[in-house]
Amino acid sequence: HASDGWGLLEKWRARRQFSWAAGSKNIFQLISFILARAGLEYSALSYSSAITNLYPSFTINPQESGAQAVSRLLAMVPDVLFFRGSTGYSINPHSSDASSYSYGPNHAILSGRYNQMSGINRVQVYGNGVVSEGFSWAGLDRVYDRLHQVHDLNLDTTAKAQERVARELRHLEIMSVGGELIVPANCGQELYDVIDITDSRAGLSQVKRRVLGLSLSYSVSSRFPHYQHRLRLGGD
Repeated sequence: HASDGWGLLEKWRARRQFSWAAGSKNIFQLISFILARAGLEYSALSYSSAITNLYPSFTINPQESGAQAVSRLLAMVPDVLFFRGSTGYSINPHSSDASSYSYGPNHAILSGRYNQMSGINRVQVYGNGVVSEGFSWAGLDRVYDRLHQVHDLNLDTTAKAQERVARELRHLEIMSVGGELIVPANCGQELYDVIDITDSRAGLSQVKRRVLGLSLSYSVSSRFPHYQHRLRLGGD
């Protein structure tokens, strides 16, 4: 059994309180600080304006794990984080991102499950004296009102609150599509890659999805030992 950089972040625990006043470090710098405590480097393949322009008031409490602290910071921005070896990379996922790989028919799909989920479709953001709201109208048509609220005192302007609403709605858009693929191992597959799927059994032809989860297993339970990838899917 093995884990990536998230495992090292989970094992790192703050020995004391770390605190930054608003305006002292941006989110990219704060994430870099935490990853360094766990012996990890940090870079970006693409990034949002929020990760460099937001300078929040932020505190890491004693005994809080690095994984918890980084997750709280990532909740403020649309960027996501994955690891290659000892380096963490953030990317800003866009719906216009091109597919980097195709599954089916050339790369066989051993099994597939695809679904559209009706989750949260309304977002309210409460900041420091400001409020903003946004809707996923397609979701409202399907299941009526399902509300998600965000409270963040670092948001002190209407523009910042509106940007946070847009980020939350984008995250919900990605999570509203689900499913998984089980395929022969692909050594080039990474988290958050956009892929396209052709699976005639499900009526899919070059449908784009994003890889939100990735596990590699080796089985010796059959006559022919083999590796398999299990890909958890989300919207592109």
